[in-house]
Amino acid sequence: METKIFDDYGIEILKRSGKYFLRTDSGEMASRPIETEISMEDASLAQKGPQSAYDVIIKYDKMGSFKNV
Repeated sequence: METKIFDDYGIEILKRSGKYFLRTDSGEMASRPIETEISMEDASLAQKGPQSAYDVIIKYDKMGSFKNV
């Protein structure tokens, strides 16, 4: 079961089977939804404000962990 726990700053944070996922758009001209699993700590951090959300997105983007939804 999937539960949306946050939706703001251009991101959604979802909880699925006890794990946290961040969903956003790819930011390209032909944008598409992308998603990655994140830690509980990063899920909390991303909800603090737009800059924190951006920092979490960049962290996981640098790791190459985003997948198309």
